[in-house]
Amino acid sequence: MTDAPGPWALAYIDRLQRCAVSLGRELGPIPESHLLARVDEGDAELVERGLTSGLLRIEGNYVWTQDPYQATAWLVEGNPARPCWEYLPHLAAYVELIEDHHYPVNAVRFETPEAELNLDIAVLTPDGTVLILGEVKREADQLEAIMGHLTTIDGDPGKPQPTTRGGPTGPLREAWKLAHQLWQTEAPWLWLVASGTRKAYAVRHGDKLVLHPSELPTRETLWPLGVQDGDLPRLALPAFLPAPANPTDVDKSPLPTPLSDDKNPLFRTATGGRLHIEGCPHILGCELIRATAEDLETMSACGWCQAEIDGVGRTYFDTLEDAFRDFGSYSDTWDLIRGHVSTVQYDSIWVPNSRSYIALGREGKGVAWIGKTYVAIAGGTFHELPGFTPTDHSGPSTKEWESNEICPKCHMAMPLTGICPDCD
Repeated sequence: MTDAPGPWALAYIDRLQRCAVSLGRELGPIPESHLLARVDEGDAELVERGLTSGLLRIEGNYVWTQDPYQATAWLVEGNPARPCWEYLPHLAAYVELIEDHHYPVNAVRFETPEAELNLDIAVLTPDGTVLILGEVKREADQLEAIMGHLTTIDGDPGKPQPTTRGGPTGPLREAWKLAHQLWQTEAPWLWLVASGTRKAYAVRHGDKLVLHPSELPTRETLWPLGVQDGDLPRLALPAFLPAPANPTDVDKSPLPTPLSDDKNPLFRTATGGRLHIEGCPHILGCELIRATAEDLETMSACGWCQAEIDGVGRTYFDTLEDAFRDFGSYSDTWDLIRGHVSTVQYDSIWVPNSRSYIALGREGKGVAWIGKTYVAIAGGTFHELPGFTPTDHSGPSTKEWESNEICPKCHMAMPLTGICPDCD
């Protein structure tokens, strides 16, 4: 924003002053550096829209969303009162998902309590599975610091110990917490939010987390069969699974064994806790281990893979071109993709219910998978497409990912596809 706060920013600051008055305090001076780095005009406008539409409400110093389970959130603290700046982009992002991206209000969680992993934002299926995990900070620099650590952490690090007991500190601690949340939820998308900043990533859960710059999935992608009515769900965590009527009612039968045969083999990674089909986007590019009989008895398939095994919600196509158009493959990669699959023998083409890739099948078995930025052939062959983020866990490679063109909106280097992941 400019040096002088805009009208929406001034309106938000006025609301902070009223919150302070409700506590019998005055709002302390706001440094100019905070105005520049933490008060985005667009975020402030989104918050006002949310208050006007009824998505948000302020009661004294507390702010509430339409999430009946949200933890307590307050806008100022201390004496003199100081703004809790993180809630400006946090509230703005909540409104943005519902009003701009048209996500259903009964699918978006805000500030989940500790029993639900303290997630800033979560977009859920009706059964509580996390589709998008949102992490919010007050300034964009904080996100960059977290990203410097996130993809270096091996597997699920668990909940970090208190710093007094030797637990991690600073950005590493924040990255540790986020890694734990991503592993526990197996969220396929991560949305990073800060003042005036939004960055989305497709997530793969391999030996380490691998993040591909992406766009937020559309409403149609997440809910291809339409939005279901119903209450906003709790997260699908053990604490919120239905309890048996009494201890004797506990089902002690073994877990159902996922289908795994030569036609539909299942795999796991060295550190993963779920089973996957070979083309699952969670594990593409990772070193895979064929599931053993013991694995099949003790581990379940990830939700996407189980749906794919069951054939739920598949859309079949007669030609690759039809699949490309439906899936949204970048047109300048079509010829490259055709070349990569030219030796693959297949008799069917489909996009699964998750809409995360195009699958080529032969006699019912997947033999190749085409994502937005990769082509994977059964047996381990992996081809990068323009826009692919290398799998060395160090983030996007400037040489591989960027072109010489600059986005006219955000003035950042664009990927080779010519489509800015932050603006288009």
